[in-house]
Amino acid sequence: MNKTKLNFIIDIFMFICMMLVVSIGFLIKFTLIPGREAREIYGRNVDLFLFGMDRHQWGTIHLYIGFTLLGLLVLHILLHWKMIVALYRQLIPSPKIRKRVCWIFVVVSIFLMVFPFLVNPKVVDRGSGKGYHGGSKIYKGQIQSPIKKTEEKPQSKHHGNHTLSGIAIKVKGYMTLNEIAQKYNVPVDIIINKLGIPKSALKVQKLGKLRKIYNFKMQDIDRIIYEYYKVQWSKGTKNRTRRSS
Repeated sequence: MNKTKLNFIIDIFMFICMMLVVSIGFLIKFTLIPGREAREIYGRNVDLFLFGMDRHQWGTIHLYIGFTLLGLLVLHILLHWKMIVALYRQLIPSPKIRKRVCWIFVVVSIFLMVFPFLVNPKVVDRGSGKGYHGGSKIYKGQIQSPIKKTEEKPQSKHHGNHTLSGIAIKVKGYMTLNEIAQKYNVPVDIIINKLGIPKSALKVQKLGKLRKIYNFKMQDIDRIIYEYYKVQWSKGTKNRTRRSS
């Protein structure tokens, strides 16, 4: 096999590997989504598989294809070495500058290759009452809520005199905006206006679908509900102060 045919075959396999890297990257990012996003869409804890493999196994394949692409690239460079050297000399006539640029290129390439093995991830403890626990957003503080602490169901629109040390808000991907409004006793118009979505969104059945269409997060709804409680509690406090005075 002559050199021209070999170069052509290598170029074909390099292109296929690049397309596979991109395709599997999209697969891991948008199809085999991680646990929390999967719970928002499917409404329960699920494991997602494609051809019997989960996102981590596809990630391993993604890594192997990356190694294959790197090997093909090295082979491609070796086969075109004379041409690369000639073009490099034309681009940078000075031998000293060529040498420096070459060393910089080598050092940067090696650093990028070994960088993941030189760093340690930052470990952050979520702690009690921070972030999501079991699908619940816990807001700390003395906030009056129309939701019973034990049953997590809405009371009447007239708030009681009791306060809660925390509000447990559970928003699921299988719920609709009307269901959320009824469960947490929050006007649906407030949720829609705060999210900046049209009223026609009420026709969409699942919140998981709405999130994809209008590009908002579940945390946004949690925040809207919490802020609504905070405003209602503030109004209730002012009314009680006026009555007592």
